[in-house]
Amino acid sequence: MFGMLDYRAQKLFWLLSLPLATLAVIAPYAAIPFSAVLSDAWTKVWYYQILLAYVLFEGGVFVFSLVYKALMHVLEKTFFWLIEIIPSQGEDIEEAKIIATNKCYSLNKKLLSQTDKWTEQDTKAYSRLFNWRARLFFNVPQRVRAMVGKIEDLHFTAPINVEDVHRGDLKNVFSLDWKWYEALAVSTPIFRSLVAVSIFLYIFL
Repeated sequence: MFGMLDYRAQKLFWLLSLPLATLAVIAPYAAIPFSAVLSDAWTKVWYYQILLAYVLFEGGVFVFSLVYKALMHVLEKTFFWLIEIIPSQGEDIEEAKIIATNKCYSLNKKLLSQTDKWTEQDTKAYSRLFNWRARLFFNVPQRVRAMVGKIEDLHFTAPINVEDVHRGDLKNVFSLDWKWYEALAVSTPIFRSLVAVSIFLYIFL
């Protein structure tokens, strides 16, 4: 075991988990043709084919998500067994471990407690946490700037703690004001399902 500062450990953990993260993106889409082949082998009635292919697809995605979580858990446990995390950005060992395995945590913490030190570079980094559809079509940086402005106004009247995010009256503040159709468009599970259904319709109709 050797020691490493939490923010440096975060970069190493990201590198080690990159193959699994890449697989998590590719595997659900790879399940689409397999579901179609199995469905076609099971029945020749087109509407049953589409229905069965979709059920197989969603079932495969669910099973893979469980496997992915288990593998990430093993990776995390092994990582902390080999490396002793030294707090730098974190206030204690537990927070340092969260920072090491969660690249969003430091930005969220700064957003809550150090909004006065928030920079345009932070806005860009926060925007990169969203998927390509959100960044390409819905101007995420501008939404983040608006959210930071609302949080700054709240900081002026009262300090915000991490627990406050879960308060019902503050939920709208810590959001990017997605309209319902925008929320559907940026949702990865919904987008993935729409892609699968479209392909099944194209194959079987």
